[in-house]
Amino acid sequence: MRSFVPVQFIKVQGHPIISYSVQRFDKHPDIDAIAILCRPGWENYIAALVKRERFTKVRFIIPGGASYHQSVANSIFALKGRVKDDDTVLFQYAESPLVSAKNISDALLLASVRGDGCPAMPRGYSLSDYAVRITTARGDVMSLDSPHAMSFGDAFDLYWTAYQKGILTKVDHHTACMMKALGKTPHFCASADINFRIIRNSDLALFERLLELNSKKE
Repeated sequence: MRSFVPVQFIKVQGHPIISYSVQRFDKHPDIDAIAILCRPGWENYIAALVKRERFTKVRFIIPGGASYHQSVANSIFALKGRVKDDDTVLFQYAESPLVSAKNISDALLLASVRGDGCPAMPRGYSLSDYAVRITTARGDVMSLDSPHAMSFGDAFDLYWTAYQKGILTKVDHHTACMMKALGKTPHFCASADINFRIIRNSDLALFERLLELNSKKE
C-alpha cells in the first residue's frame, strides 16, 4: 500500500486509523494502561492525538525500531521494571481498527488459562500476510490477527531470547510467529473476518465503507 504517511496515520472520517484502534482498548474495562509504539519522529504527533482524542489510559509513547519485532522488543525493554512480570500485555496492530471488545476479552481469557491467547482463523491456505502452520496438515494453517495476549514476563523472555539469537529481523511480523520460531506453541481463540489489518488499498476502502454503513445506522 503506497502512502506518503504511515498507514496508521491515514485519516478516515477525520480521525487517523490508529485512533480507532486505541479507542477500542481505551474503552475496554479490563485494560488498565496503553503503550503506543510509534515511528521515531512521530512522538509529538501521538502525544497531541492522545490529548485531542481524550484517551485516558495511554501511559507510554515509545519509539519503534526498524522492523516489527525490533519495535516490540523496544517496547518490552523500555517497560521492564515499570510493568510487573505477571501483568498481562496485549500486542495490537495499529492498522487493525475494527478489533472488537470480544477479541480483546477472548485473548485475555485464553492467556489466563493457557499462557497466551491470540485471535486467529483456520484456513486451508493463508488469507493474510502472516500465518503459522501448526502441523503439516493443510487445514492447520492459522491466519493471525490481533491482539496477542501473554504475561509481560513471558514476553520479555521471548524477545530477550530473540535479541540474543539475532532473529528480530528474520521472523514474520507477528508475536505468534516469534513464538513458533523459538519452539513455543501459541494458543488461538476465534477471530472474525472483520478484524483485519489495513495493508492494501482495498482494505482501506473496505474500512471506509464499513464506517459509512455504521454512520448511517446511527
